[in-house]
Amino acid sequence: MDDITGILRADGEASWGLYLQQEALIGWARQRGVVFERKQITGVRYRGGVEHEVVEDCERQRVIKITHPGQYGNIGSSRWGKLELVQAKPLEYLTRLAYVNQLFEDQTRILGVILHSSGPRIVTAQPVMRGEQAQQETIIAWMRSLGFAAVGKKTYWNASLGLALFDAHPGNVLVVPDGRLRPIDVVPCIADAQMTAFMNQRVKTWAAKH
Repeated sequence: MDDITGILRADGEASWGLYLQQEALIGWARQRGVVFERKQITGVRYRGGVEHEVVEDCERQRVIKITHPGQYGNIGSSRWGKLELVQAKPLEYLTRLAYVNQLFEDQTRILGVILHSSGPRIVTAQPVMRGEQAQQETIIAWMRSLGFAAVGKKTYWNASLGLALFDAHPGNVLVVPDGRLRPIDVVPCIADAQMTAFMNQRVKTWAAKH
């Protein structure tokens, strides 16, 4: 994943970087020979969610996720003094996946790209995970063990890493058979100066109320 994030970082710094990143993404996929058609992705199709179309490849015991046309999941934001998820660019989406792999050994990898008139779709795969939804109290304790303090009902902050973690709620965290907790679609986000200041203050106010 490092090679494609490096390419997108070089081509996507401007405010209109979405279009540059999309073009760079297509160029990377063509160079690697990993441009797919949707009909090539076979398996058991799930309804998916806000961010992806989801297909289970039962033969290979993996879940394939396909971003919606021209959209690349969500990224955390603290603009306007509140915590929320906003639409991400391709680089932000792939950086998010890289952090999930690093923090939680998620083993997600990018397979390629599906071309679409509304914008390229990113195709990724990760091993199938089965388990039960984790309880909120269990998630809070787990996050604390990883150095993350709660700053909301599903948002956490690690000041030493400068990393915020959004959408970590029971629907996105499983307790797998060996007892470990495994996230599904949590959203890590490297904080800029504005978010860092917001989160450091939020830790104090949230703790005081809870």
